Amino acid sequence: MISFSSSNRSYHCGRGDPAAFHHSGTKILGREVWYLRGRRKEIPICLEPESGGPYVDILGRSTGPERRELSADEFIDEGARILGIEVADLASRRRQRGVVEARRLLLALGRERWGKRAKDLGAALGKKANTISYVAREGIRQRLEDEDFSRRYEALDEAMINDAGEKIRPSTRPA
Repeated sequence: MISFSSSNRSYHCGRGDPAAFHHSGTKILGREVWYLRGRRKEIPICLEPESGGPYVDILGRSTGPERRELSADEFIDEGARILGIEVADLASRRRQRGVVEARRLLLALGRERWGKRAKDLGAALGKKANTISYVAREGIRQRLEDEDFSRRYEALDEAMINDAGEKIRPSTRPA
């Protein structure tokens, strides 16, 4: 079942109900527009993604990459291996730039893209959930503000998805 909402109205159609959609023959900003027929009005739906990135298709399926099912412990171990850092360093109170950045990379990625709970990541590192949430938020903030960090974040995600043996080094720039 597919559901669409517009203001206070909801529209539903089953997978095998092509009559619910019709093509207007028009284009908005160079993109084909289909309309979902509702009781009183029609809602325009663009079936093409705005960019080449992942999106949710008309059937509600993600076109993003498939991520393996990993426990929080396995996620931390795999990420530490790819980053070339010891799990003990991630769990420690060390404040060296490379360790802090590796923590931010791994925890932000785990929370944001891999759907890991802060409580589970905290248990894997011997930390409280609110500490994990704080470090993950800092990683997300840094990803949005720092292009180099963002590239390393994407590379780590790609390496973990593909189970690549390559290592990604955190930044070693002086503070």
